[in-house]
Amino acid sequence: MFLLGGAAGALANSKFKEIKAFLNPAIKVELNGELLEPMKALVYEGTTYLPVRNIASMAALSSKIEYDSKNNKLTLGSERYIDISTPESEGFYQLIINGNWGPSILTREHLMYSNYYMGIEFYFEKTAAASLDTYVTSALKASRIKATHTADIQMAKQNAKEITYETPDSVGKLVIVKYGADYVTLNFFVDKTRFKTSDFKEFDKIKASFNIQ
Repeated sequence: MFLLGGAAGALANSKFKEIKAFLNPAIKVELNGELLEPMKALVYEGTTYLPVRNIASMAALSSKIEYDSKNNKLTLGSERYIDISTPESEGFYQLIINGNWGPSILTREHLMYSNYYMGIEFYFEKTAAASLDTYVTSALKASRIKATHTADIQMAKQNAKEITYETPDSVGKLVIVKYGADYVTLNFFVDKTRFKTSDFKEFDKIKASFNIQ
């Protein structure tokens, strides 16, 4: 897969030659796990060419470049694996997140990755809380978030609570998983001014990737 940059101004005195190519008016491009807006592409002799300007303005290219002809989708880069644990933790906890998100907190038991309007906070603590319900009640009281819905779910075959919430600045979902004496929290947040209900699909992908080793 090659990427072709724009050079219209240099055509008059260059070695370019005229070719017959086909225009794909709206190819879907997935970059590091994030589906971008469809863009125009040229198809010439079985190779798909994209404007370098479109790709470079969004993120640096990584090693994975894959074209799915059946679904008309180009994949660049890959998703990111993140994990938390300590020698004292009950398990090794892992997620797969959007590869375009950057870190703002990086410790062995607490991580945060985000882009300019959404992200994930991933952390755990070991505590003698009597039950998952007791821990969740205490955590919500300390955070002062407004819970709008609470549900009992299973995560990695463990009991968990999922809380949909709002703050003055954000909308999000909080999942707390009990594993032995560890309480693992996944906090997905979205800037309230940009929030769409479909944003929760990103969290569904993250939840599905959660595993304990």
